[in-house]
Amino acid sequence: MTAKARLGWLTIILLILPILVCAQNRPNRGMVNWSSDTPYVRMYNPQTVQTVTVTVQKVEIFTPEKGMSMGIHLTANLNDELLNVHLGPAWFIKNQELQIIEGDELEITGSMITFEGSEALIAKTVKLKEDTLTLRDDTGRPVWAGWKRGRRMMN
Repeated sequence: MTAKARLGWLTIILLILPILVCAQNRPNRGMVNWSSDTPYVRMYNPQTVQTVTVTVQKVEIFTPEKGMSMGIHLTANLNDELLNVHLGPAWFIKNQELQIIEGDELEITGSMITFEGSEALIAKTVKLKEDTLTLRDDTGRPVWAGWKRGRRMMN
């Protein structure tokens, strides 16, 4: 192979390599590991469902487990104690008409679980005044598993 041909191949490799590296390292998008058959999503237990009224202290983006795309998490005041509330994937929550902010008083129905050593609630429904955001069905199956762009899950 001539020096000119080697230089040509080297140039092609150097042009393609950054594209491949970027493709490998791009952040998780969409429903990565938020499907109903993953261990985190299966933590929802219909036997531990309860309804609580809370005041939102903080709305945060979090990653429940390594490799998952981002989710929305609330820190809420329940009877003068803080309660962690897990809503669902950020891409889904952010595309809903009902938007939750600090100070909102919510009625949340969900499954009480232990997550990373602390009590937490995985939300099934969230009520804010007259609006209800449905996140899971009665069995705990996430509604985002069948959600399509442009469709709203608000009742």
